[in-house]
Amino acid sequence: MLLVVLLNAPLFCDGCDAGKYSFSVGTVVPYAQITTPHTPDRQRFFPIEITCWSSWRCLANFLVIASLIWLLTRHNRRIARVAESGQFTGTLIAVAVAFNSWWFLPEFWLNVVFMLQWHLSMYLLYLFQGIEGPSDASRHSLLTSAWLLYAVCVVVLSATLFGVNAFFRRYFFAASGKWWQIQLGGLIIVVVVLGTLVGLVARLLLHS
Repeated sequence: MLLVVLLNAPLFCDGCDAGKYSFSVGTVVPYAQITTPHTPDRQRFFPIEITCWSSWRCLANFLVIASLIWLLTRHNRRIARVAESGQFTGTLIAVAVAFNSWWFLPEFWLNVVFMLQWHLSMYLLYLFQGIEGPSDASRHSLLTSAWLLYAVCVVVLSATLFGVNAFFRRYFFAASGKWWQIQLGGLIIVVVVLGTLVGLVARLLLHS
């Protein structure tokens, strides 16, 4: 249930015109649309206007996601271990916070989340409609790019966390003994990486 809620938590920006930002809620199909004013100081976000709401779409989102999680975890033990891990839950929380950061860190949302979404949207629009596509196509491409960006963030961040964890368990920490006991191979890798970084920084400073 926690995974279902987290997967439906992000706000997906699907429009920015007439001094307002429009957000859709719903990972499978949008079931609500929220409009907020965009002011020059980017500090006032109220009043919030719910311009669209569909109860059956909301129920469909939760049922579809819950069914997919149940089927995947039931028939694939590896996926079940990933879904049950705290790292995957932490990934969903971090990505949801980033996508919802318009409310508390608007500069971060605009310069990171929205800019990535906007460039991806322009690429999709150029790829399928041309830059001068109709307004409906622009809106759909913006929402599609939000979904794609969300999926990429979840996959990349999850893979990074699991990869780092596997690296430390395999090459760094000793299989037995105290938590601070490390393997020689892992120590050598860390020394090589740190030495390379120090060399690169020193080279840049010498040429600056």
